[in-house]
Amino acid sequence: MNTLDQKRAEFGPKFIAQVIRILDEKTLIINASYETDTKVQVYEYLGELKDLDGKVLGTLEYIKADLEVVQCEAGYSICKTIPEKTTIQGLALSPLLDTFSGPRPTFPVDKNDLQPLKPMDKFVRVGDPVKHS
Repeated sequence: MNTLDQKRAEFGPKFIAQVIRILDEKTLIINASYETDTKVQVYEYLGELKDLDGKVLGTLEYIKADLEVVQCEAGYSICKTIPEKTTIQGLALSPLLDTFSGPRPTFPVDKNDLQPLKPMDKFVRVGDPVKHS
């Protein structure tokens, strides 16, 4: 098994790179070279998601950070957090462009059916896996 296969066995099939250095709360370096503006995510692999019959539907990941490549070098990329986009109500060119984001409504659920995702570590750390966004 080669190194990429070993990493994918540990971090899931979407693994493409790892965090190798954290420069500040907005900037980090990954050990792969990708074009500027490529969107990537730092994540924690939580395993496979299976349906009620046991069929594998995909993988579960806890997303720690959404990033974009801002500088590409041979062998590594510098990534930064993605600025939030907001539309100020009333200043849009069209009423169709006005956006409102409020709290999401809840639905009735039996609390015994809840199975929340439980990441082990919510902090971005050196060694964390990275995948395409």
